[in-house]
Parts: sequence; structure tokens; C-alpha cells
Amino acid sequence: MAIVTRSLATDERFEYTLFLPSTVSAATTNAMPVVVNVHGTQRGTDHCLNEAWQRFASAHQCSILAPLFPVGLDSPDDETSYARIQGRTYHAGSILLSILDEVGAECPQLDVRQVVLAGFSGGAGYAHRFFYLYPDRIRALSVGAPGSITLLDTGSRWPRGIFAAPSPVPRAAIEAAKEMQVQIVVGSRDNKQREEGKASRLANCHALAQHWREQGLKVRLDIVDGAGHDSTAVQPVVLAFLAAIL
Repeated sequence: MAIVTRSLATDERFEYTLFLPSTVSAATTNAMPVVVNVHGTQRGTDHCLNEAWQRFASAHQCSILAPLFPVGLDSPDDETSYARIQGRTYHAGSILLSILDEVGAECPQLDVRQVVLAGFSGGAGYAHRFFYLYPDRIRALSVGAPGSITLLDTGSRWPRGIFAAPSPVPRAAIEAAKEMQVQIVVGSRDNKQREEGKASRLANCHALAQHWREQGLKVRLDIVDGAGHDSTAVQPVVLAFLAAIL
């Protein structure tokens, strides 16, 4: 196996870590699936590329790509702009596309045209918003306990709705994505109201699942009994969902 961490050549503020199972080589002819696992606001790749993820990748013959959106991009205390996709100084969706281009150029054995996209907490906010902007690049989607959600509502401004989104939202492509496998996952105890007027993550997941079903998407809502806001606690359910796809 190989684990490689690099700065993005076109913008060195951003890094990514790529896990490749030991079976991949220059002689590999079948395109290997790529799972993009996006971190939460705690950052780091410890949860995105832990031993369970590495075992999963080796067992299911896929690679794991973990991008890193650093703290302080728009201001010294900026932790969350990546989850909304559009920062003042960067477009987080374009950054991931550039990472995929770079990885694809260096590892032509990997299928970077359509990826499986997963994220927890802030990473879930990123994942479902990236899906809105680039649905044709997503093979399957796992959204874990987002702190805020965006609905396909043209009457509300981004990031609450899709009016004035960072990039045009291709509704035709989203229509075509209705056969895609989608998971929303959250712990049953992830129900604390974090700030006045903001819904809990559990409530967000129920609302997003209902909204997507109304839009015609096939959504699997997994509520993990006894789990709080803990990516490790929901990880087995995420990996089981991905295993059925890969």
C-alpha cells in the first residue's frame, strides 16, 4: 500500500492525502474507483484515512482521497468557509476538481471522472453542496451529520438555498442523478441545538432526507442508535453503504 500527501500544484495552500492499496500498479488496466472523504472542521486525515478506511480500500479495491482545506483561508479564525464551497479567496469545489485532475494525471489507473463522495460534519456540508454544483462527477454520496444544509430552493440565497450559488446549479444533471445511491447518516443522540435558532444535526438530516425524496432522489437515512456527533461511531454504517456500491 502507499500513502502520499502533497500540496496542490496549482494552489499550494491546499493539500491532499491519497491512499492506494498494494494491488494498484502501473500495469493496472481496470479503472480503480476513488472515494473522496472530506474532513470536518476539526481537520486532519486521522478520521478520513484511519485503519478502518485503509482496510476497506484494500478489501474493495478502491483508493481513498482526503483533501485538506486549511483553517484561516479567509480570516484568521475561518474554519467553515470550505463547507459552504465559496470562500472570499477561493472556490472549494474548483479546488477538489483540480486535485482530481492532478491525481488523475499522476495515477491514470484511478477513475477520477466520477467519484464516491463522503463527508462528516463540515465535510457533509461540503459534500452535499458539491453534489449540487457537480452532480455529473458523483457516483454515490454519503452525507454525515451536517451542521447546516442547503435545499434545492431557488427562492433562498446560497447557502440556505441555491439562488446566487457559487457556480450554476445544473438542474438537468441533478435530474439525471436521481438513480444515484445517496446516504444520509447521523447518530440518534446528535440532537443538541448548538445555537439559538439553528436545528440540531439530527433534525437537519431528517429535513434534508425529506427534501431530497420530494425532489425524487433515492435517499437512505441511517440513524445510528446511541451515537452522538462522532464520525467513528457512524463509520461502520458508512462503510457498509459504500461496500454495497463498490
